Order: sequence, then C-alpha cells, then structure tokens
Amino acid sequence: MLKVALCETCLMDEFVKIGQKLTDGCHGLLRFVIKYGSESKNSDTDYLAVYKNLYRTQSITAGCLDFWAISENSLEKYIQVVDPFVTEPILTGKIVYGDNDEVYSIIERVSSIEITPEAIRHLIARSFKSFDVACNVVPSDSNSDQVSNREYWSGLSYSISYWCFAKAYKKKR
Repeated sequence: MLKVALCETCLMDEFVKIGQKLTDGCHGLLRFVIKYGSESKNSDTDYLAVYKNLYRTQSITAGCLDFWAISENSLEKYIQVVDPFVTEPILTGKIVYGDNDEVYSIIERVSSIEITPEAIRHLIARSFKSFDVACNVVPSDSNSDQVSNREYWSGLSYSISYWCFAKAYKKKR
C-alpha cells in the first residue's frame, strides 16, 4: 500500500471542506479557523473554528484532534469577559483558514481589552464549573477508561487555569 504524506495546508483544506459539507445550512458561513496549543510531537492538535451562525458551542475530540466550533456572537461574548477559551487561540494561534485582516483586527481588539469586574467574576465561575465537571467524572474505581480520565484531567486543568487567569487579572486592576 502506498502511503502519501499530505502537507498541513492540504489537510486543512480537506478538513474545512468536510466541515462545510457537514454543517452546510446549519451554521452558515465558516469565518475562520485557528490552530493553537502546543506544537510538540506528543501533544494534541487544537483548532478553534468561528462560524457566522451556530446554535451552540460544539466540540469534537477524535484521537489527538480537538476541534471547537463557536458562533461570531459567542466569540464576542467570550472576548468581552477575556475568556481564555477564545483569547488563547486568538493571541497565540496560527490562522489556517479565513481572512487574515479580519482575524488581525480581532487580535488587536483582544490585546487592548479592559479587564472588568464582570470578566473576573466570569473566570471564577468558569473555574468552579470546570471543577464541578472534573468532580463528576472522578473514576469510581481503578479500572476506569481513558475517556473518563481525560475528562477529569481536562476539567481539573481548566479549573486551575480559569482560577489563575482570574487571580492574575485581579492583580492587574
């Protein structure tokens, strides 16, 4: 069997085409996709996709691929409360699909946003919510499957991250 190595751009083009076909008519126009997170060989690959319309935030985890899809309206809400769910990909990620100028204008807005008491409250609430998620998937025995463990550790790490962001932003005020 012949194995073909595809470049990242080719893979992203196919990924976007599949995503558009799966969501055609459901979410509207795909605005942009950002790849973010660790680039190390053993880490997962994270993508944030922003759609014109989306009824609810969706995530897909497939092996080492984590794909988050949100609407433009949700993106704006997350930006206003400086939520790292969107600010991390925007500030540290790489644009793999979409209009660079549009994304750069969003990057400039995120870079200059004022930290409000509402944003700090939001981050603390997200910390507690993530901790609650982690507590609800605690393995009941030592034979639990990997999915539960991943959900547990993800929830716990999100909880700590949100708490640390809230604490850091509160010091900046």
